[in-house]
Parts: sequence; structure tokens; C-alpha cells
Amino acid sequence: MGKLNIYPNPSQGVFQVNIPNIEAEPVKLEVFDMLGNLIVSERISNAQNGIVDLRSQANGSYLIRAIKDNAVWTGRLLKLP
Repeated sequence: MGKLNIYPNPSQGVFQVNIPNIEAEPVKLEVFDMLGNLIVSERISNAQNGIVDLRSQANGSYLIRAIKDNAVWTGRLLKLP
């Protein structure tokens, strides 16, 4: 398990995810709200630089998870107005 690089963070909704030390793609990217509800689930074809748009979601904290085979990376995002 590793940590994701998420920027800008805090964000107004559009942010970029960088997965360190990943060689193969695609990677499954999931975004959860703090209640555990799955908000986004997509495959990132360019695994090191995925762009995610949460502008339509409420302000607050989100958990970001990237999965490739048995490897998992996690991070948190703070969405501001």
C-alpha cells in the first residue's frame, strides 16, 4: 500500500492523481465520500496522471483509492467552494 499524490489539494473540484512507482496500466481509481459512498469509479489509462472532476459533488473530504492488481494506493482530498 502506498500514498497517492493528489493536487491541487485542497481543490475546487478538479484535481490530478499521481501514482508513484507504477509501471503498468490501467489503474482503477475510486473516490468515496466520508460516509463510504462510492462517488467515482473509473479506469485511468495514463496511470501516473489521472484527472478527476468532482465539481458536481458537495464540498468536504473525499477518500481516493487507486488499485492495480494487489497494490492499493490511498489519499484524501479536501474540496472547497
